Amino acid sequence: MASPSDAVQRQIEYLGEVISELESRVIDPQEFGKLQGQVQALEAKVDTIGRKLDDLVTLAHEGKGGIRALWAVGGLIAGVLGWLGVERVLK
Repeated sequence: MASPSDAVQRQIEYLGEVISELESRVIDPQEFGKLQGQVQALEAKVDTIGRKLDDLVTLAHEGKGGIRALWAVGGLIAGVLGWLGVERVLK
């Protein structure tokens, strides 16, 4: 029969294995600090990209009106030139 000291010794060895396993899973505080810094830098970049994207969307909406105006002017000019051409060629 196993003595109580053998049982205690086995429990101590088991706890040592568990502690070793937990230590291998623990994140190094310095590494965690580096990761936090990287995350903050990425958040700043995402914010900057978001602002730039908003600016691009605003410019695209402003540009739509300019393109439509150019189409209207181009259509008007083409219509006038077509009308003048028809007046001179067909008459």
